[in-house]
Amino acid sequence: MKRNILFGLAILFAGCAASNIALTSTENTSYKYGKSKFAGYSKAMFDQGRTINAKNCDRCHKLKDPANFTEEQANRIIPNMAKKAKLSDADKDILLKFYIASGKHA
Repeated sequence: MKRNILFGLAILFAGCAASNIALTSTENTSYKYGKSKFAGYSKAMFDQGRTINAKNCDRCHKLKDPANFTEEQANRIIPNMAKKAKLSDADKDILLKFYIASGKHA
């Protein structure tokens, strides 16, 4: 019994620690761009956008690399895809900001 509790706690702490993983150089550049573009944009929002992308978008098609999209493309595509994926407005907004932050910048 003790062993199961300790195992459960280890998994819980590992899950919490995952959000503290350092960003790669590319992700850091993307996050900084997003932070400069959107008031109140945080690392947690960037991480949440990446998670929403990973958990929802591959249900219907292969995951797309946000770096391949311009802001205009993201503004046109993400709202339609979010509707199909039945994302909340808040999740759609976070995903859109993630794609813009991570996308092609002029």
